[in-house]
Amino acid sequence: MSPNRPIIIGNVSGATGDRVDAMLNMLTGANPVDAIVGDWLSEMNIPWRVLEFFEDPEKGYELPFLDSFKLAAKDYVSKDIKIVVNAGASNPRGLAMEVQKVLDATPNAGKPKIVVWVEGDNVHRQCLNTPEKIVHLHNGTTLKDWGLSQISANAYIGAWGIVKALEEGADIVIAGRVTDASPVIGLAAWWHRWQYDDFDKLAHALAAGHLVECGPYVTGGNFPGFKQLLPNVSDLSHPIVEIFEDGTSIITKQPGQGGLVSVETVKTQFVYELQGPFYFNSDVVADFTNIMFMSDGPDRVRVSSVKGLPASPTLKVAVYALGGYQAEFSIYPVGLDIQEKVESVKIQTTSSVKDDLDKGLIDVLEFQLYGTVPEDPTSRQKATVQLRVFIQAKSAETVGRVARVAMSNCLSGYPGWTTNMDMRTARPKLFLELWPGLMPRSLTSQTVHFPDKSISVAEPIPLLKPSEVPKQPSYEPTSPVPLAKFGPTVRIPLGYIVYARSGDKGPNVNVGFFCAGRDEQAKWDWLRSFLTTAQLRCLLGDDNPETGRIERCEFPGIKAVHFVIHGVLGTGVASTSVLDALGKNVAEFLRARVVDVPMQFYDPRAKI
Repeated sequence: MSPNRPIIIGNVSGATGDRVDAMLNMLTGANPVDAIVGDWLSEMNIPWRVLEFFEDPEKGYELPFLDSFKLAAKDYVSKDIKIVVNAGASNPRGLAMEVQKVLDATPNAGKPKIVVWVEGDNVHRQCLNTPEKIVHLHNGTTLKDWGLSQISANAYIGAWGIVKALEEGADIVIAGRVTDASPVIGLAAWWHRWQYDDFDKLAHALAAGHLVECGPYVTGGNFPGFKQLLPNVSDLSHPIVEIFEDGTSIITKQPGQGGLVSVETVKTQFVYELQGPFYFNSDVVADFTNIMFMSDGPDRVRVSSVKGLPASPTLKVAVYALGGYQAEFSIYPVGLDIQEKVESVKIQTTSSVKDDLDKGLIDVLEFQLYGTVPEDPTSRQKATVQLRVFIQAKSAETVGRVARVAMSNCLSGYPGWTTNMDMRTARPKLFLELWPGLMPRSLTSQTVHFPDKSISVAEPIPLLKPSEVPKQPSYEPTSPVPLAKFGPTVRIPLGYIVYARSGDKGPNVNVGFFCAGRDEQAKWDWLRSFLTTAQLRCLLGDDNPETGRIERCEFPGIKAVHFVIHGVLGTGVASTSVLDALGKNVAEFLRARVVDVPMQFYDPRAKI
């Protein structure tokens, strides 16, 4: 630990299923790192691990991390590098034991590694005992009012357990549901000996953690400008962040590995999964209103101008219950009369399951059409669209019956009725439903477990009073520039000159927009004046949630406009019927919408 230089942290995972070779690539890259972090948890896979743990108490952790660690262990054991991850999921202790087994089987001439695990996020018992104290994140109801029986509850705990583990000599820290940025915040706070009230520094580390938590999303993955990387898209480097004593940071990557770190890639990751300018973390509230990104050389972007506030008096908690069963299958109409063909499937299916519908046994029965047939198609592939039939009900028997009945109409159906030959998705499967809430901090505390001792973690974190917790602002453009002042326009897809990224947070989808290239200030004046809430609703078209709330704000330091579209994912990714369950395609859909763009901003040779 050296406070005279920045801590250098390499990310090796942005989600479960990320590249298994990422840790090895980070360890063998040209630039050495002081620590490794990774994010393996989300609202999507936490319920998977919960069910796994119930079936086998030795499981419930993220196997992809273990696979990655096994691949890299030989190169890791000889290095003085810390590893801090949330891959413990529902069983941090079990994963810590498996990591120790890997270390025991790996030749090591150096100092033995100390593996610890952090406890405190499992608040299932607390939520069962005091449901009246758990308040829904979005609608203000309490857990006591929920109509389902919870099977798990995890609080989003903070970084000070990680800090304590590192102070006591841990080399590998296995956590469960810490916040996504907690591993980065914990490492930086430990390295620089920050205190609980170093709000600006902690908030800057939160920004750094947010930017690298999704791995290659900040080095060219999920990037609207991906075409500039083609054909070299098969070896994107995972990101590295250098965090200085004042909290400011530089986002970079391993040289010689693929990908790109630019102001544009950093901006697109920044606007991903935000809920407004205030980012509520367990250890600090970050005010991103005036955040700045500046190029610091090739593949290096400096992050600054973040303000910190004391943390909220509550912690976020994810409560899950058995939601029921679901199934889906696809039919592929071809050629002419697509709408009539879809209508015939609806009529035949709903007629066949009328009794179930009348008795209220079916919770969801949706017929979702994807794609359109071009005029005079030149192949069957071009003439084919997808009709997705999606079913949810409380009982597996009902779901299975509806699926069988729907498919039994195939010989009575429209001309050319064709389904997948593999119908495994039509078998009923259990799904869990998410209840996102806020809980008093007093209901949980952190404990760090070493092989020979356990340490309770004191967290004297300065907290805001409930009346001081900031509200996310929502506003229309201030001093908008009349669009006519930008001169003649051309009708082109918005995405020819505008970058965007979108993602999910519970039932909501957020999306952020910004321009790049020359005339940045003029483009910013146009973008913020053009992208009103009413304009976004217009661009959403048939997807506009007519009764749903949309919040809008701006980030002037990076010249971005940001929206939160409420309620479009039902109760969240774990149970939504939406095909784009993570909301990632919303931005690309909106970029494809044709709008009037000032001709002065459009160069056909330089479109994104």
